[in-house]
Amino acid sequence: MAKTKDKYQTLSPDEPVTSEVYTNMILDRFDIDLDKPETQVMLKWSYFVDSSVSQHSRCTGIKDGILYVKCDNSCRAAAIRLKSKEIIKNINSVYPELIIKKVFVSIST
Repeated sequence: MAKTKDKYQTLSPDEPVTSEVYTNMILDRFDIDLDKPETQVMLKWSYFVDSSVSQHSRCTGIKDGILYVKCDNSCRAAAIRLKSKEIIKNINSVYPELIIKKVFVSIST
C-alpha cells in the first residue's frame, strides 16, 4: 500500500469528520500552505485584477518569477497580456518577496 504524505490516520466510515479536520487533511495531502504568498495570490485573484478579468480567469501558480494564468478564450488571454504590467505591479506591491516579472497566459477549455 502506498504511503500518503499526510499525518492523519484512515478514518472509519462510522467516525464523524468535522469540516475543519477534512479541510486540513486535504491541505496536508496536497501540500498547500495558506500562509504562502503564492497561495494568497491564487485565493485573492479578484483583488489584483478587475472584475472583467477575474470572472474569466484564474491564477494557477507562481514559479521562478512567472505568474501562470488560465482563462476561457483567446480574446481574454490577449486582454490579460495587455494588462500584465498592471497585474504584476499590483501583486508585487502587496507581495514584493514574489518578484514577479512575467505573466504566462494559457487557455483552458
